[in-house]
Amino acid sequence: MRVLTEPLKELECFNRAEAVLSKKGTSVLVSGCVDSQKWNLAWGLGEKFHDRVIVTYSDQRIREIYEDLKIYDKNVHAFPAKDVIFYEADVHSNKLTRDRLICIKRIMSGLPCTMVTTFSGLMNAGADYNLLKNNILKIELGEEIDVRTLSGKLVAMGYEKTYQVETGGQFSVRGGIVDIFDLTDDNPVRIEFWGDEVTSLRSFDVESQRSIERLDCINIFPATELPLSEDALLQGLAKIEKDAKKLSDKFRMEMNPECAHRLDVAVKEVRETITEFPWSFNADSYIHYFVPEIMSFADYFEDVLFVVDEPARTAEHAGGVELEFKESMKMRLEKGYIVPGQADVLFSKSQIIAKLKKQNLLLLSTMDGKTNDFPADEKSFVAARSIPSYNNDFMSLIKDLESYHKRNYRVLILSGSRTRAERLAGNINENDVTAFFGDKRDRCLAPGEIETMYGYVVRGFEYPEIKFVVISEGDIFGSEKKK
Repeated sequence: MRVLTEPLKELECFNRAEAVLSKKGTSVLVSGCVDSQKWNLAWGLGEKFHDRVIVTYSDQRIREIYEDLKIYDKNVHAFPAKDVIFYEADVHSNKLTRDRLICIKRIMSGLPCTMVTTFSGLMNAGADYNLLKNNILKIELGEEIDVRTLSGKLVAMGYEKTYQVETGGQFSVRGGIVDIFDLTDDNPVRIEFWGDEVTSLRSFDVESQRSIERLDCINIFPATELPLSEDALLQGLAKIEKDAKKLSDKFRMEMNPECAHRLDVAVKEVRETITEFPWSFNADSYIHYFVPEIMSFADYFEDVLFVVDEPARTAEHAGGVELEFKESMKMRLEKGYIVPGQADVLFSKSQIIAKLKKQNLLLLSTMDGKTNDFPADEKSFVAARSIPSYNNDFMSLIKDLESYHKRNYRVLILSGSRTRAERLAGNINENDVTAFFGDKRDRCLAPGEIETMYGYVVRGFEYPEIKFVVISEGDIFGSEKKK
């Protein structure tokens, strides 16, 4: 994407930031940023890193950043945070789990990653990276597998056994046919057996049941972030019951039988779920009882640039999440709603910041405010401006393009489709302003050129210092939104 990033090399602040970030464990603060321009700068500085992780302060902001980043990386992924306070509310809603596992699967593939998450997404406690890696199920054509053993393995991987698969995270066994709908894939696979031998592997459409593709080998990814065997579940259950008994005895010693009874009932329900319906057990809130070491999503990367959106606001968001969690868990522990280990499933803000500082950290801020939580080795300012909305006034755009051309600006206009981009170039030329449609993203604009191209950013931006402007289709034909 040189057409968008090559001009950045003319910025003094860009070159200084790039030099600092070439050393591991360094951080740079760039203030003066606006809207979509942030991610243009972040991508330019992040090109030399294997992975890029954007950290922001809200789920809505994730969606906005995700849309902006797609022009630079078609495989950008959003990594949602788990709700650590209301774990039980979404036990059967596996969309969040699916989105998180797709991100982890991408990291395990070794391919370059661009992820967008909130700070609270990094604060969530997760299992060791290798627990998931070691539980990927590989099945090859001609291999001998016992169907009962396969079923037990799938249950341990978080899959639900049903009569017929309909959605991700399910599997079915009908005679010598096993259907598995990998939670991270779009289509299920069908395995046909002759005795214990795998004689056919193929993907199929879940609605029509028609085959899509014949396969020689399949890899089934776990349907949970904590794939636990029956033995691991029972060992964890014993630890939960041991902790619960200590707390229950303490309640009774304090003449508080109501809390003791409440805790006993809760643990009894956990035992019933683990022994009767293991696939439905949500082990996330009991993670300390099942895995020896917990990790943050930030620990999954090696050569990575972490980009923090509005560090002051993101730090405020992190502090709020941490405070709310601590207060909620303290009350629940005192009332007997949880066991002690459940109050320790969140990394603190300071712990995550320490993890980020071990890698490379880019802080992007609109205002030059205080960033006490994120100390920077280098502070820079970029002179950037947003593009005002033209509100469907095409002639105002033409006047601005004439002005840009006279001042030798490089202008890139992004449109949502190639057809519209070509038509837009034609309309501009009809108004005596020279423009052309281009589809070579590695071509660099020359001074005074106006190019239309297929692509999308939420808002346009301008670098007056280097005479470079990006205008989005939304700037031209959208209307100004008022709160």
